[in-house]
Amino acid sequence: MPNWIEGDLRVKGTKKELFNFLRNAIAAQNVVWSKDDDGPIVELSMPIEKYDEYGLRMFEYSVDAYLKGTRRFFIGKSYSKNISFNCDYLVDSEENEEPLVINLDFSAAWNFDDNELSEICKEYHVDMAIYGVESGMQFIHQSTIRNDGEVIESVFKHYQNTADFMFEVPFSNLGG
Repeated sequence: MPNWIEGDLRVKGTKKELFNFLRNAIAAQNVVWSKDDDGPIVELSMPIEKYDEYGLRMFEYSVDAYLKGTRRFFIGKSYSKNISFNCDYLVDSEENEEPLVINLDFSAAWNFDDNELSEICKEYHVDMAIYGVESGMQFIHQSTIRNDGEVIESVFKHYQNTADFMFEVPFSNLGG
């Protein structure tokens, strides 16, 4: 049974690029894509609509979803299998070339592979910033990858001392 690295995956691109990424790079069970008068909407099995503390509409989906082209890289936390993102942010934005960013939780067996993510960035023409924590083996992995596939930052840090890990690492209880 693997240890899990968990954290934050930020994906940046135009509205068109982000919808292409969400539609085609993530494989999930029971996914339905549709369009209404307000634009494209995402429907995964049994969505839960809720509002955050700022009144922004959020959608939460309970599915098994993974990032295509990777080995055991899942969207959502390993313990919850939820995908949650603000659809209004994409639907309400104007149709222009201004970059937008979506935040997704992720979990991956053992670690993530910069080369796999680089290929995905090239294919979908999106930038990625990823930060992951693995509390069991006490390491972090942080990468930034451009839409041309260039890995502009990849930091891997292993901690020998538990106190240092817990003191220095934000969200040191993730993964394991």
